Amino acid sequence: MLCEAAKYSSFTGAAECTECPASKTTILEGSISEASCLPICLPGTSGPAGSCALCAAGKFKDTTGPEACTACREFSFSAPGSDACTCNAGYTGSNGECSICPAGTYKDTDGPDACSLCDAGKFSTAAGAESATNCVDCAAGKYSGANGATSCSKCQAGKYSPHRASTSSTTCGECSAGKYSAESAAACSDCAAGKFSLALGSTSEETCLNCAAGKFSAFASSSTCVSCGPGKYSAAEGASAENACSSCAKGKYSIQIGATSYSVCDSCPAGKYLPTQGGSAEGECLKCDAGKYSESLGAKEETSCQICPSGSTSLQGSREQGACVCNMEIGRASCRE
Repeated sequence: MLCEAAKYSSFTGAAECTECPASKTTILEGSISEASCLPICLPGTSGPAGSCALCAAGKFKDTTGPEACTACREFSFSAPGSDACTCNAGYTGSNGECSICPAGTYKDTDGPDACSLCDAGKFSTAAGAESATNCVDCAAGKYSGANGATSCSKCQAGKYSPHRASTSSTTCGECSAGKYSAESAAACSDCAAGKFSLALGSTSEETCLNCAAGKFSAFASSSTCVSCGPGKYSAAEGASAENACSSCAKGKYSIQIGATSYSVCDSCPAGKYLPTQGGSAEGECLKCDAGKYSESLGAKEETSCQICPSGSTSLQGSREQGACVCNMEIGRASCRE
């Protein structure tokens, strides 16, 4: 009787064959001694019995026997003599069945571990990320409240956030009066000088209104405009400096605030004059000295004050020659003359 593989018989005519010891086999049938039993190739090795070689790097064998080693599947690797393949960093799975870590996750180790989620306040668009450094901070003006985000949410128009890596919409503050913003703003934009805005959370430059005539704003981000003071006026809208307010001319004054026209400038009354511009009250008009008078309205200089006729005098601020009366020290007679 011919012994089959993995058995032998040391005696001619034996009724049965003896099995090789565990983990051993014969190369051929008809073996006649235990010496013919050679080691079987274990997992991680390949070849005929007794001549086993380690599977090369990048290959594996998970069975016992002479079968050839199998190449690792995509996204996995193995060391020499491996009985299984390991997933690369950036991929997850077991037994060499590896899938890529999706965007918003990463895996920084080799092996079967699950992919880790990017923290709140960060995001990642890359699949197969191998490091937490692939998780990028949300930019100022944006936020991410969930782990594993693939994009960041935008602060609404009319709001802003100067902070990076924000984790909540509550970090988006409202633009104050005099400012505005589009969505995703890291800072609110200022209304330009000459404009103002009363509204909170404005979303467009269109909410910045021109200062009305008679007013100005010298600074950006103004929530109100300043009125031209007494003695001044401005017909222009959107004035961005106080010098846009023109002064009433010499000999004139105005008590009105926020005046829009030169017509508000009143003339100093007869008997007075004003040698400077921008008079803000009639009280700034100077009276003609005693012994003088002026019948002119809006007089600009002291020279408009005329001297009373010889032998006569007048009170301060006299408005006409008729206010000149005889000087008692000279005598009425000479005054009549």
